[in-house]
Amino acid sequence: MELEVMDRNEQTYHENSSASEDEDDGEEEAVEWSKDELDAISALFDRPMRQKPPKPPNPVRQRPLPLPLPHKTRLPNAPAPKQHIRLAARAALSSRSSFSDQVFKNPEVLIGIAREIAALPPESDVSIVLDRWVRFLRKGSLSMTIRELGHMGLPERALQTLCWAQRQTVVPLFPDDRILASTIEVLARFDQLKMEDALEQCVPSASRAVLEAMVSGFIRAGKVGLARKLLEFATINKRTLSPSVHVKLMLEAVRTPEGYGLAAALLDELGERPELHLRQQDCTAVMKVCVKLRRYAAVESLFGWFRDTGGRPTVVMYTAVIHSRCRDGRHREALSLAWEMERHAGGLLDLPAYRVLVKLCVALRDHERGVRYLARMKDAGFVPTGDMYGGLIGGYAAEGRMGRCRRLIREAELAGLKLERRLLSRLSEMGAGPWPRVETHSVSISLSCLAAGDRSPGRGSLPQMPRRRLPLLLLLPITLTLFLLFPSPPPPRPPPHQPQPQPLPCGAAPSDATAGCWVPTWEPLPPPLYTSSCPFHRNAWNCPRNSRPPVAALSWAPARCGVVPRIDAAEFLAVARGRRIGLVGDSLSENLVVALLCALRSADGGARKWKRRGAWRGGYFPRDDVVVAYHRAVLLAKYTWGLDKFPKETPLVFYRGGKPIEPPLGIYDGLKVVLKSMASYIEREVPSKTLKLWRTQSPRHFDGGEWDHNGSCVSDRLLQEHELDSWFDPRFGGVNKEARLVNSAIQEALIGTDIQLLNLTYMSEFRADAHPAIWLGKKDAVAVWGQDCMHWCLPGVPDTWVDILAARILHHLKQANG
Repeated sequence: MELEVMDRNEQTYHENSSASEDEDDGEEEAVEWSKDELDAISALFDRPMRQKPPKPPNPVRQRPLPLPLPHKTRLPNAPAPKQHIRLAARAALSSRSSFSDQVFKNPEVLIGIAREIAALPPESDVSIVLDRWVRFLRKGSLSMTIRELGHMGLPERALQTLCWAQRQTVVPLFPDDRILASTIEVLARFDQLKMEDALEQCVPSASRAVLEAMVSGFIRAGKVGLARKLLEFATINKRTLSPSVHVKLMLEAVRTPEGYGLAAALLDELGERPELHLRQQDCTAVMKVCVKLRRYAAVESLFGWFRDTGGRPTVVMYTAVIHSRCRDGRHREALSLAWEMERHAGGLLDLPAYRVLVKLCVALRDHERGVRYLARMKDAGFVPTGDMYGGLIGGYAAEGRMGRCRRLIREAELAGLKLERRLLSRLSEMGAGPWPRVETHSVSISLSCLAAGDRSPGRGSLPQMPRRRLPLLLLLPITLTLFLLFPSPPPPRPPPHQPQPQPLPCGAAPSDATAGCWVPTWEPLPPPLYTSSCPFHRNAWNCPRNSRPPVAALSWAPARCGVVPRIDAAEFLAVARGRRIGLVGDSLSENLVVALLCALRSADGGARKWKRRGAWRGGYFPRDDVVVAYHRAVLLAKYTWGLDKFPKETPLVFYRGGKPIEPPLGIYDGLKVVLKSMASYIEREVPSKTLKLWRTQSPRHFDGGEWDHNGSCVSDRLLQEHELDSWFDPRFGGVNKEARLVNSAIQEALIGTDIQLLNLTYMSEFRADAHPAIWLGKKDAVAVWGQDCMHWCLPGVPDTWVDILAARILHHLKQANG
């Protein structure tokens, strides 16, 4: 039946696409554009376009290597070339020079230009502001101003700024295709590119970058019909666009069943290309589209082509192929591919992969293996779904193994899952009842939230929290340790007749941070727990005081429950009365410490700073006699530099027991050795009655380069779930890959220990909007250190970390206290 619906959608695609385009044109005619405005937009596509002339070759760089450089041959007392000219002109040029440095080195000034333009009256022209800054503007600064106008939702001003730049002759700004493309994308995104009737004239003269920007803008604006129309014009004019544009349009089309026909047509066009080059993320996306369209043969072909070209398939690719083979009844071939996937992924699978593997085991009647996969995914922090439990229970029931059925039903009940009534009634008819009452402990969550949780990448191992009254030790991030000492004997085991424990509160389960999404906080918004005047605050993270625009009010919604509740500071201090909390780590750890201290201070106005020899900083809460201490320790091992630093390619020299490890280790293998050494040290030195948690890495969001290569995070947009792998997957080699790479080493080091993970990486990967960026509180801080895309604004994301941490601690203490 579903195949018939898909075929019908494909047959009616051309009719629907033409109808949708007519509807789009009808909506756009409601906005009136003058002839001058249309002429200004059409002028953007005129060719040839002025380009910045290339720089002359540097004669010093072309000098043969045996010849000495000029500064090597200069006499010791000889002045530098043109030094007297610079000294004589320094007084006359000092004001402009210092101001130019301020413009080039401080992005706040460049963004301030955009704010000045935004403050203009509607009838005023941007030249009023730009003419005053023309002496200090360059191509890069103008590009940043145009992008900022787009972020402010002012596409008309962005267009006026670009047109103003093209009119300049005294100070040529040379707007190139990159700036033109960004302006076109801004206009298309905000539905301001009113050129549908003139597309045929614009496409032949527009560059590839401009065309791709227009298509991307239409896709982001949800105008699929116009994006498709532009692709058709480009094909007619023999303009080959990047396959990534087709992939983006396919992903947008398959969001609804009505777009399946368009996605199928785009897929056919992509397959007809004589030379097709797909990036890993694009190939993965195309395979997802093929699965939705039920083109399983195409899935197999894409997988084989990608592997034959030397690419390393992702877990999502393996999952798609295993799913297609199961649908074709080739279960043994699917099983062999599953083993290959586990070897290549190193045990780091995501939730869809586990679902496919469990279904494969049910089809092969290998239920024991399916149960082991369930245990593995729970250790990895995922919550099994109801259909996974249902398949295994049905398989055991067919074999007459009712004891295993009861056990799985109890596990589903504890996980808050609701099984099918038909399955339970069938089991009761088999005479194996009565069955325990299975209730659901969840609230309605949007489909996008559930999708984000289902596709979350593999996380670190998250063992279950033991039900004992134990001291608490939390290891937060790679170098952060949090000690909560609660000396008391363990309670006796409850008798068998006692009721089963209630489901975990929202935020207390290990998987609550690894499967979910960010949702807007319900209004009316609660008052903040602390302000910029908190005495524990650090200036660099105090974004309200540093005039950073407010971060969006969002809450984390786990896939299994509603929204993680905000910490009740008074309850937390009351439960932790008389205890000492210790944290050890680097500046990322201090980011969390400040959030915790400021949140707890909201319940105890008499809180004051605390300092002890050997500790970095902390806070004392006298009402409940609670101390929160933090010690700064950024390294896991002692180190020593030699007289000369060795080349980058030379392995580091690691020592164990005073003797060097042979053969020498690379940096990543050395990290594994140090992590295992630290884990064994904690196991040996920390009392066994201490509950130990280790917080995973905090992700970075540098866009365009590292911190010292103009990496930026001036953005108010959350990353989408499909963007996370391209940002953070180590296989793509991005600048933000360290978090997942180190997390996998941490997971491996903690195997066989009683140290648990507080996995906060996945939920933080979305929040590219919540870093201090350029608002650092000190003059020239950005020029010296670059933008801060590593730490977090406070209030901000670390407050949600505190909420999850508090939920886990409170649940453990309440359970231990009975």
